[in-house]
Amino acid sequence: MGLSIKAPRGLTAAAISHEGGAGSGAAHEELAKADPHSGTNVAQIAYQWGFGHLGRFAGDYQRRYSQLPSTTLRT
Repeated sequence: MGLSIKAPRGLTAAAISHEGGAGSGAAHEELAKADPHSGTNVAQIAYQWGFGHLGRFAGDYQRRYSQLPSTTLRT
């Protein structure tokens, strides 16, 4: 089973509900570009892209990208 998410920004849940969907890729890109010193955090980005369960998001993210989302944000 893939990431559990809500459909953000006009995308359908079916289009982004599987691992590798638009939501997970967009969240990854945003985490990689974000400045952690600006106050941006993983929860804000995950919720922005429709991920409603942070623990599941972090676990699925780690399986896909081999690191925690907080690590991506800090690097």
